[in-house]
Amino acid sequence: IVITHMPTSAHGDRDLRNFEKQIAAGKKLSKRLQNMYARELLMVGSEESVRKAEAYFAGVSMEPEADTELLMEAYCILVRAARWKEDHVALMKYALKAVALEGCSEICCELGLFFEQTGDFEEAAIWYYNAAYGTQPVLVKASAEKEPLEGLVRCYHALGMEEQEDNYRKELIGRQFS
Repeated sequence: IVITHMPTSAHGDRDLRNFEKQIAAGKKLSKRLQNMYARELLMVGSEESVRKAEAYFAGVSMEPEADTELLMEAYCILVRAARWKEDHVALMKYALKAVALEGCSEICCELGLFFEQTGDFEEAAIWYYNAAYGTQPVLVKASAEKEPLEGLVRCYHALGMEEQEDNYRKELIGRQFS
């Protein structure tokens, strides 16, 4: 017997609502469910859904028994929430904790987006490069593949560095992403 999961429509919003209900009821998620929650938030979560999750993941980040995997997932959500709120102190607080642990592509992409939004395209390009070539993803594979390459193309375009822009655009076009 082979069971194949072939949904006919996206159900990320439904999943997020279920997680929000669990959190609102004061329930603690298992490690596996927390991973699923964090993954859904990064892949399809709106600014509102990330903000609703922020307190939960802040709590996880303070748990003395939290392992590196749980902490990195929490930091990914907390950095995204801080960037969207333009809370630069919180963004740096959680991003630096993540980088000190082991770093990950998601955090590097968030830092790339932060610096890109502030107009510091040189710094943004460094973080996008780190996301693509220097770190591994903990939640979302695209944060080490398509997303940072798109960021590099945007940054080098903004800097007027056509050769680098073309090189990353060619790599983006030539690579197969799952």
